[in-house]
Amino acid sequence: MSRGVRALSVLALPWLLALAAPAAGQPPKREDPVTSEQKKRLTKRYTDNSAAYQAYLKGRYYWNKRATEWLKKGAEYFRQAIDIDPNYAAAYAGLSDSYTLLVVREAIPPAEGFAKAKAAAVRALEIDERFAQAHASLGHAMLHNWEWDDGERELKRAVELNPGYPSAHHWYSEHLTAMGRCDESIAELKLAGELDPLSLIISADLGRAFYYARQYDQVVKQEARTLEMDFAFEGDDRSFHVLNAVSPAFTCALPMSAYLVDRVEQHLG
Repeated sequence: MSRGVRALSVLALPWLLALAAPAAGQPPKREDPVTSEQKKRLTKRYTDNSAAYQAYLKGRYYWNKRATEWLKKGAEYFRQAIDIDPNYAAAYAGLSDSYTLLVVREAIPPAEGFAKAKAAAVRALEIDERFAQAHASLGHAMLHNWEWDDGERELKRAVELNPGYPSAHHWYSEHLTAMGRCDESIAELKLAGELDPLSLIISADLGRAFYYARQYDQVVKQEARTLEMDFAFEGDDRSFHVLNAVSPAFTCALPMSAYLVDRVEQHLG
């Protein structure tokens, strides 16, 4: 499958669905919870070096793919950004996030990975103590290392400093789920999804949160939305193809079967 088809499936579909939705059915707009100062911090590049910034963006690109090989590649780019600009706080936060997920993927030992993840986040905070992304990174590493109280404190600090940072809400929801506070977890994930409506991992984890809350009807609906965001379809009068299947678990699921039947019927008219 070409990259263009994948990009179309991920980026265009949510916007087309939004345009097709009836205006009367749309929820009222919320007041923007992000202050002007927080918006400045959200868009701050944290480096004046273009090469370091480009390396950081590449790191985030690969980190967002989530697979082990791409997490390792993302970490390489974050280290490259740090080599270019040793005071680049965002690159340290990205490196921390990489180590945490590499432990989750069982690609590196927990003791080694969490130590490196926390050290990178702490270095970012030494550069800028008010950097919400670094607090979130530190809290996320602590969460997966079962440092519940310290992890929650860091994640809540990240939300306080920058309520517009989607990952802070996403990772705080993981803590809330672990504590059995499922309704609060769902609320945090919904907010994260509003802040980053194209995030597949946030959408998928919202389905997981519904599962833990035993809201099984919502699980089916949410995972179907996640599938819509990550699939592309091609066909002609004689054939119909599904491109870019996200995982065998999804493609074998009943919601996926029902979704495909609907799409085939639409395709055949």
